[in-house]
Amino acid sequence: MHAKTIGLIAHTAKSGVAELINAISREFGRFSISVLFEKETARIAGKKSGHSVHQRIAKPWNVSRETGSILVSGRYSRLE
Repeated sequence: MHAKTIGLIAHTAKSGVAELINAISREFGRFSISVLFEKETARIAGKKSGHSVHQRIAKPWNVSRETGSILVSGRYSRLE
């Protein structure tokens, strides 16, 4: 099964997370896989709403509802 949209959530207090998130999203883009960023993950990575057709931003609970798979970087336990 090919996932059309991957949810991306990161522990935003970890060092180097912005670079990691941007590298991961670029790699998904190479394969035409859309990324749905959790809102704080997007903020730390410098993503803005409407940035790209293949990149969107959502609240944490919507990431799981709108994606086929979720990639979590670091321990993430906060749901607002």
